[in-house]
Amino acid sequence: MKTLKVILLSVGVAFTSFGQSPTFQARQEVEKVQYDGVSASCVVDDKYVGKDWEAYLTKFGRVTTARGGTYRVAGANAPAIQAEPVNLISRVTNSRGVTQVFLAVDLGNNNFVTTGTYQYTEAENMLKKFMDLTLLNEEQRVADKAVEESQKNHQKMVKTGDRLVRDIDKTTRELEQLKKDLEKNKTDQTSGLADMDTKRKAAEAVKAKFPKN
Repeated sequence: MKTLKVILLSVGVAFTSFGQSPTFQARQEVEKVQYDGVSASCVVDDKYVGKDWEAYLTKFGRVTTARGGTYRVAGANAPAIQAEPVNLISRVTNSRGVTQVFLAVDLGNNNFVTTGTYQYTEAENMLKKFMDLTLLNEEQRVADKAVEESQKNHQKMVKTGDRLVRDIDKTTRELEQLKKDLEKNKTDQTSGLADMDTKRKAAEAVKAKFPKN
């Protein structure tokens, strides 16, 4: 239990130090088209980030996905950015263990949000909230895995303990049998000694029958 607490504490410290992932202006190619938008990165497997991101985007509308980690929401409902529907174009990529989430927001007619506008700030906030969520999900996965590993180790210890008990029982039975065998051997030795003495006397009696010169 103490070991598990140490693991969970270490996990918490690691993710706390990485919390509030900074966002930055970026230009990203999505399905062979270059877009300007905002990005954020984290050290979490893109497989998990992609699943989290798709689930997160469903809050804004119907999500469509494509190869290469592409996610789109046409006619997204994002009132914090603007009252009218917007188009969200996004891509999740991974390079050398760092996963990057890129988001471009089309206000309509290919009018994408740019730095210095409140819409861009809201897009940043949207990405920051997601990063907080995906980091928390990762922390939960790591904690759950630590618990699972701890349970597996405990089960192995229980099995080892059960095996040792069986070995002790077996050894005890073998020891009892050995004690019985030893007692029988002592009896056999006594009987053998008596038999040997009887046969020696018989041999001497036969020898005594020979005439003396």
